[in-house]
Amino acid sequence: DLGNCRALGTTLKDNYYHDGGKAFCGCGSLRSVNFGDSLEQIGFNAFAMCNRLMGPIVFPDTLKIIGDSAFNGCTVLDDVTFNEGLERIGYDETWCGGSFSGCNLHEIILPDSVKEVGNYCFRGNLHVGKIKFSANMTVIPDGFLDNYEQSVAAYSAGKGSHTNVGDHGTMKTLVIPDNIKEIGYDAFDGCLDLEYLDLGKVEYIGKGAFSCHGLLLDELGMEHASLKTVVMSPNLKEIGTRPPHTEYNGDQANAGNIESAYAGVFDGQGGFEGLVLPSTLEKVGKYAFVGCPAVKEFAMTENLKLVDNHAFDGCANLKKITFADSADTKFGEEVFKYCTSLPKADIPSWLEVVPVGMFSGCRKLAKVTISEGIEEIRNNAFSDTALTNVELPESCLYINDGVFQNASVKNVKFGSKTISIGSNAFVKDTNVGLMTWVYIPESVKAIGDKAFGYYKDSELDYEELCKEAEKEGIDVQDLISPTIANHDFILYGTAAAKQYAEENGMIYGGTDPSVKPENPDPVVKPEEPDPVVKPENPVPLPTNNKYGDLDGDDSITSADSLLILRASVNLENFDADKIKLADVDEDGYVSSADALEVLRYSVDLPTKGNIGAKLQ
Repeated sequence: DLGNCRALGTTLKDNYYHDGGKAFCGCGSLRSVNFGDSLEQIGFNAFAMCNRLMGPIVFPDTLKIIGDSAFNGCTVLDDVTFNEGLERIGYDETWCGGSFSGCNLHEIILPDSVKEVGNYCFRGNLHVGKIKFSANMTVIPDGFLDNYEQSVAAYSAGKGSHTNVGDHGTMKTLVIPDNIKEIGYDAFDGCLDLEYLDLGKVEYIGKGAFSCHGLLLDELGMEHASLKTVVMSPNLKEIGTRPPHTEYNGDQANAGNIESAYAGVFDGQGGFEGLVLPSTLEKVGKYAFVGCPAVKEFAMTENLKLVDNHAFDGCANLKKITFADSADTKFGEEVFKYCTSLPKADIPSWLEVVPVGMFSGCRKLAKVTISEGIEEIRNNAFSDTALTNVELPESCLYINDGVFQNASVKNVKFGSKTISIGSNAFVKDTNVGLMTWVYIPESVKAIGDKAFGYYKDSELDYEELCKEAEKEGIDVQDLISPTIANHDFILYGTAAAKQYAEENGMIYGGTDPSVKPENPDPVVKPEEPDPVVKPENPVPLPTNNKYGDLDGDDSITSADSLLILRASVNLENFDADKIKLADVDEDGYVSSADALEVLRYSVDLPTKGNIGAKLQ
């Protein structure tokens, strides 16, 4: 029974040149094949899904090209000898690799004549114990030996044991030769038994290159994979990014669209030794080291151009970071989030802006030096940290929403040029270690909702509440207390401090924080406060109807920003046209973000939106 094959000889005669596709695809009874001495090319899918085709297969010296998916799905093919003179495996013009995907090879020996290997070429060969790369290869392509899907299936069939699947153990040692410059996405994903990795002189390592996904580990009941030692490349430029070769992967229409199954380069690996990033490093990709216990220190140099979103998120053993003295490095959001062993950080002046959530959740972060030159601290940058004393430089103009939310801050000193303090900037998620007072400098024009003096009446923070909810089998939302005001909180300063105290039922202590109020008479709010009474006649649209000019004086100042901020918390009532003037970012809402943009405009800083343009 030859399946769907109409004509078949077990020997391909001399002078046979196969340039087509699917010649013997799906011939389920084909067991062996011998090639003639003049064969030059085997085309796409030529022997795909010949699931009884066995080795050994020896390719003739004349063979130059093996096409994509040529032996894909030949599940019992375990022995292939590649000939010297072979130049390319895969990389046809319209297909995406997989020449020997799903076979059962035990070793991969690529002769030095091979220059290119297609994506996913040996994917799913679970029992490869040895690899020799060609001396003329420069790229290990995407999914080269990606065993993730096949590993899950095989190990499930083996009832959770990875010692009884096949005759050979999987690869334990991998040495990358110096001629290899790029390792692609998911190149060795799911290689569970890999213990020793030497990265040679590699310059680019793609996302998921040596990952072992959680699903696979769960199937095996393993906490992490086997990697113990990494010898880092001294030439590394990028890690966890898209290597240059993926910009053309054999499919021009989809060039650059390959994505990793998971971004973490070492996802699922344990605390292996040797992960020291070299000074040559230029880019760290999104999620590159997320949750990686092997990261213990990160020293940045002037060569570093980008550390992308969540690059070191959850690196629980990271204990030291060092910024370069001078650099132009760009940082994404939440780069060091949940680095729970990090004790200190010195923020350099050249950074200018501390990005969103940069150190959020770093629960041992107790000391931060913020250098003169930092102008803005963005949302949640230091939330949920152990900071108790905060001193902000004169250059810091903007403290955005939630910057120190649920941090342990008891004392804060603002610079004399601070313009705005965002909503929830110092709100606490517990009733433990509350700040009791703050001095607001005269330069502050806007204070966001619940910025100071608010807390939740609970001794447990959110993470602890989640554990409690899981223990009790209930929704964590059922345990979260409402945010309430501390009416004993004292604000010192001038107009902004006094206004905030009055609006939030707190104590205004005057302009001198060294003089404590003797008999404070705070505004006591009822337990269920009356709603804010809005004026019957809303403020009319000004004649000079420019975006951002709310008071109609034909100029855009901090006074306009304050009106917008009051409207955002329902202390001003705008009609429909005035709402349009206030909504400078045109997101459909009047918010503190609009107020901040107007403030920036008033001091000649770059802004977004249509501030200053006439309302149409």
